[in-house]
Amino acid sequence: VIRLACPDGFERHSEEYRTSWILEFLETEVAPYLDDFDPTRPTYFGQDFARNGDVSPIVFGQRDDRMRRVARFLLEMRNVPFKDQELILNWIISRVPMFACGKMDARGNGSALAEAMQQRWGFDRVEAVQTSEKTYLAFMPKLRSAIEDQMLLIPWDEGVMDDLRMIKLVRGIPMIPDRGKVSKADGDSGKRHGDDAIALMHFVAASDEDIGPMKQASDKTDDAASASVLIDARIAELTDWRGMMLARVRAIIRQADPEIVETWKWRGVPVWEHAGI
Repeated sequence: VIRLACPDGFERHSEEYRTSWILEFLETEVAPYLDDFDPTRPTYFGQDFARNGDVSPIVFGQRDDRMRRVARFLLEMRNVPFKDQELILNWIISRVPMFACGKMDARGNGSALAEAMQQRWGFDRVEAVQTSEKTYLAFMPKLRSAIEDQMLLIPWDEGVMDDLRMIKLVRGIPMIPDRGKVSKADGDSGKRHGDDAIALMHFVAASDEDIGPMKQASDKTDDAASASVLIDARIAELTDWRGMMLARVRAIIRQADPEIVETWKWRGVPVWEHAGI
């Protein structure tokens, strides 16, 4: 289980600062887990959305040679702005092998993030789930069966266990009641509301979909997109002649070489490359 908690006021920082901060976290904390994925097997994910208060978790995993679902990692996010959650999802999906399907929480504000993922990765691959008694009845028994039959391997983590224990029968339907609790996994101020259980439920349901994997996305394409965002933010941040000059130089470079790739060095320097040079 990987935990990301953005500091208070993080959303007030510039987009350039936030993107650089998030990318450094992803490269340091998440990238090592990508080596655990089997490059020959499809990847699935399940998610539950939250902006403030509750956990916003994502589970990424695959099936192994015994058809067991293996949660390769679970990323729990707290206080992560909407746009940065979108960046995180795009970054991970573009790097996992053979992405096939994902199911996302589309209740409330989660619908905007789910729609963005559908537009980027395909409406046939990403389902926006409006969690209700009907979806609980369809998906939750699959999660229970996978756990009881030892066909789901998940991280042994106190927070995950606490969330799974929150599943209760309500009017004969296994679901998460509308109340939260404090877990030792999050400290005294971290309340949970069964969020990991919902993400795992969506992961199990996604892994049952009969959708073939898509062609491997290009890391360089996604890196270039992130760099372009950072350069856009730098130009907007520099309100004097420096911003005007950077925008002008950028336009000249793009006009001279439409296939140029924008990159961003760690010290905050925009660099343009062609064929790695």
